[in-house]
Amino acid sequence: MVADMTRWNNDEVDRLKDLYESVDVSRKEIAKRLQRTESSVTNKAHLLQLKKIRINLVRPNTSPSVALSYVLGTLLGDGYVYLKQYLIGLGVKAEEFADAYFHALSKIGLHPNKYVRPDDGRFVVTAKSKLFCEWFLKLSLKDIEKLLLTNKALIYAFLRGFFDSDGTINRNAPFIAFYNSNKALLRLVQRLLKEVGFESSFHQHHRKNCFGRKPMYVSYLKGGKQAIKDFQDYVEPTIPSKRWWET
Repeated sequence: MVADMTRWNNDEVDRLKDLYESVDVSRKEIAKRLQRTESSVTNKAHLLQLKKIRINLVRPNTSPSVALSYVLGTLLGDGYVYLKQYLIGLGVKAEEFADAYFHALSKIGLHPNKYVRPDDGRFVVTAKSKLFCEWFLKLSLKDIEKLLLTNKALIYAFLRGFFDSDGTINRNAPFIAFYNSNKALLRLVQRLLKEVGFESSFHQHHRKNCFGRKPMYVSYLKGGKQAIKDFQDYVEPTIPSKRWWET
């Protein structure tokens, strides 16, 4: 039952402030999450002098930075951009990954929202920005490479986002590998690895992508345990299960 006549407690007010500042959560959705009516949410927001941020006014900082590089690495892996909804998002099992993506989006001037998807328990991070979506979808891999080559710290951040998404570590073999169905993208990853001192191989993998249609490609880091240790030290993966020193 909608708790509309009860007083707002401090926890509800804090949640209202957080949700109201997120551009991709509507008043209707806020009311649903807080078990209030839309009019109650609107009135309380007015009393608190809260204002919804218009999507068209969200101006991201697309200057080269560690945060932007991490976002780009993630978007080319597990992340997604939907132009029609002006939506930037990520849905993953590891909360550490979701938190890192959330903070990176915040640092480039977006207003992300994080929640747990009830059907599968995944952590979802979303943000909305017309300008960012249009900017990102116009980028070529050459544009991204040019941006990253200005500073090694940007390359490490990009590799962190891409490894968090499409990388894997096997401690028994041992090896580190990157998987993707975009051949040109994986070649870019190889060039970036080489730029910061890592050699890698390139193969067409025997399995298809998750949709069973496109071929998968894989790039293995060369150099054995020492290369793995160096990669982990410089790139600093976010997800605990992808760290050499954690199980």
